[in-house]
Amino acid sequence: MIEKEPAEAATDIIKAWLHGRPGAHIDGEILRHAYPFLAHLPTDELACLVLQQLRLRKQPLAKAAGM
Repeated sequence: MIEKEPAEAATDIIKAWLHGRPGAHIDGEILRHAYPFLAHLPTDELACLVLQQLRLRKQPLAKAAGM
């Protein structure tokens, strides 16, 4: 079985939510395993926070590159 990265799992959860569907259970489990301190959150909220944190980590790199 090929495991997804947390960013891909979070993106898939948000895509499903935008289409009015629940995210795949396995995607939620991937996020809860990667971020156990946030496991108490609803899956869609967890996915949003994961993507936000990943964006914030990459932002300084984009600024340094002049983007």
